[in-house]
Amino acid sequence: MSPADDFTLPADDDLSPADDDILPGDIYVTDYKAGEEYLRNHNSIENILKQLENIKDSWKSIPFNIAVTGQSGSGKSSLINALRGLKEEDVGAAQVGEKETSSKYCSYPHPNHGRFIFWDLPGVGTDKFPQKTYMESIHASRYDFFLIVSSGRFHSQDIWLANEVLKQKHKSRCYFVRSKVDIDMKNRKRRHALEKDTMTDADLFLNFRVEMTSDILKTLHNPNINIHLFLVSSHFPSKYDFEDLQLQLLEDALNIKRLLITFGMTSLTKRLMEHKRNALRLRQREIALLSCKSENTNVEVVFPCSIMHIQSEIKFYKEQLSLDTEGLDYAASSVGLKSSDLRKKVEMKSVPTMSIDSLIKSLNELYRSTYANQSYLTKQWRYYIRYDMIALKTIETFLQGQLDQAMRDTENLIDFITNMKESSVV
Repeated sequence: MSPADDFTLPADDDLSPADDDILPGDIYVTDYKAGEEYLRNHNSIENILKQLENIKDSWKSIPFNIAVTGQSGSGKSSLINALRGLKEEDVGAAQVGEKETSSKYCSYPHPNHGRFIFWDLPGVGTDKFPQKTYMESIHASRYDFFLIVSSGRFHSQDIWLANEVLKQKHKSRCYFVRSKVDIDMKNRKRRHALEKDTMTDADLFLNFRVEMTSDILKTLHNPNINIHLFLVSSHFPSKYDFEDLQLQLLEDALNIKRLLITFGMTSLTKRLMEHKRNALRLRQREIALLSCKSENTNVEVVFPCSIMHIQSEIKFYKEQLSLDTEGLDYAASSVGLKSSDLRKKVEMKSVPTMSIDSLIKSLNELYRSTYANQSYLTKQWRYYIRYDMIALKTIETFLQGQLDQAMRDTENLIDFITNMKESSVV
């Protein structure tokens, strides 16, 4: 048996992420335990890599369905588009209109993740979807979450649906979403200004929430039940409760589906981006392992390494943190700028596309620097296990640097857009 066939990672450098690296109930916990079991039964480098390749993108194959239901004109379609990161005029966007555009239920897959689907459902009690057969007609057991949307008060039909959802054996979760809140807040501020009231916007919003919660609890006839209510505007996803809604979906998702939501949500908000960074950071060891042992290696690099895996991961960082062409175009359009002008104004440091030559040069310099700082034993270790631990450290450090810079650019982008929008408000 060769040393490589008896390979085990050092105990102080375990594949499992540290406790403070794990999102609550993260998918990685389950996957790494499965990986450890696989390793015990198939103790070789090649089999480890095969398992890692399967784990890395396993979240893409997991189905996730969100039902969005409500009466005509409640803002369902706009909400679906906002949650998918699309504008009304984009290809694949849900049709928006005041008259009923969903006389039957329609599916809207996430533009980048086909198994992540939003379903636009008619409200309860329409001619084609009466209350008596509603749950059966919409195939209620299909959905992980229900978003009950209203642009006004929630009615008895909405409350009936919430109760029916909570009765289901598979325990779907249900959320009340009050839409078009920007219009309500504008009207409330105007009314209080006429009355010469000194209430702040935060106080007005809090009162609004208390009123809506009270109305729902009265209709439920149960003042002690814990309800999830979110006041949102699909036109202003960085304001009100839009971010809280996304993070609540993330928190409540089953462990195995949490990564799909993390990588599927697209709102440009700091808390969501922090979740994305944590999830991306947990992938770095996998990418390093896959890159070091890939047969498709680049001879220009001073250590065996596949540039392909590293390039692909950097591209994924930018897609997730809204720094790719599509993300920047969307952000720029929200403040009336061209993406090239936006990049200059934000003073972004991350390179739009890193050339192979630049990537190889950076990796070689970092490897030499990392190698020089290692102990003699660590340097010799790589000759016995056919696996260069210094190369692993080099790739992980390089990816972390790329992720940190991308995150700084994203945070600056969010601050810039927020300031632009706030300064444009009269």
